[in-house]
Amino acid sequence: MFSRLLRLFHKENGDQGDTRPRQKESGILSCKKGRRKSFWGRHMSAGKTSSQNCNITNHMKNMNKLEDMKFYIRKINAERLELFRILDIDMNTDLNYSFTHTYLLKECNHLKEKVRMLLNENRKLLVEQADQETSYGEEKSSVMSPARTYIPSAKQQQV
Repeated sequence: MFSRLLRLFHKENGDQGDTRPRQKESGILSCKKGRRKSFWGRHMSAGKTSSQNCNITNHMKNMNKLEDMKFYIRKINAERLELFRILDIDMNTDLNYSFTHTYLLKECNHLKEKVRMLLNENRKLLVEQADQETSYGEEKSSVMSPARTYIPSAKQQQV
């Protein structure tokens, strides 16, 4: 601060003061701190080009990210549609299987009922057949019995 005051004082007197060249301050700071720059020079000069480059690179990065996200969204939508198709096929298959399964269960129960009825009818027929065989056996034995009774009487006659 003291050196600035000395420089200002020497300039007013017409004395140039230091003969050695001043070192420029680096980059953006020099354009923002310089007192001799005009308003437009301070705000739009050297710092703007580097910030424009940063803005362009940031913009390009953001555009690349946006493209990646769009691609990712398209990929997810395609997978979602494929899964919906698979789910639709599976649901129809499951429903068809369910209808077929229900129909087959009803058919199976109907056949079981028929088998039960036929088994009962078969038992009745077997019982009737057994009764007929026993009655036939009794008739046969009754027919054979008189012959047996006849035979012993014949033996008695022979004796």
